[in-house]
Amino acid sequence: MGMGMGKSNHWKERELWLELRRKRRVYNLWQKGQATQEDYKGVARLCREKIRRAKAKLELSLATAVKDNKKYFFKYISSKRRAKENL
Repeated sequence: MGMGMGKSNHWKERELWLELRRKRRVYNLWQKGQATQEDYKGVARLCREKIRRAKAKLELSLATAVKDNKKYFFKYISSKRRAKENL
């Protein structure tokens, strides 16, 4: 299963997708001994922060547009519920 942009999450943008690729690349370099753990931790922290911002941005736009686009809002909510049930 690849990490392409095809069936990606709604909150992923191209910039974020490229950042995830960079994180994976630095991780592989760290495993080979060509990068330090601090390098990887820095990239991972930056990536985590960008993901949180992107999710918050999506949820804010959903909340503000719920009157105009109820179907999209409830689709997002039901996808979150499905994820919780499988735990």
